[in-house]
Amino acid sequence: MPSGPGFLALPPHRSGTASLLSGAARRRGLEVTVLPADGVPERYRGREDGHYYGGPSFGARVAGPLGVALLEPHDGRLDALPGAFTGRSVSRVPLSEARRRTGPPGP
Repeated sequence: MPSGPGFLALPPHRSGTASLLSGAARRRGLEVTVLPADGVPERYRGREDGHYYGGPSFGARVAGPLGVALLEPHDGRLDALPGAFTGRSVSRVPLSEARRRTGPPGP
């Protein structure tokens, strides 16, 4: 297990916020890595000293291999739950379709 403050993993796309966070992370001694689009390099898998900043879609793919928990669950989490847990049928639809609906969704 690596010792030290750990690392900050970022998605492959650039953003102003990611640039600011990477600077702050480096000043605190963290290693900063930009993850490739195809996944998590072996050297970062399952470490307990990692942090992730990025969107929920990419985060849903890399959180498990990184060994981190997302603060915001991925977009499909609620509709993936069995009806026994939600007590209803849940489905994701585009906003335009949701606005056309006049009542509760069918089974």
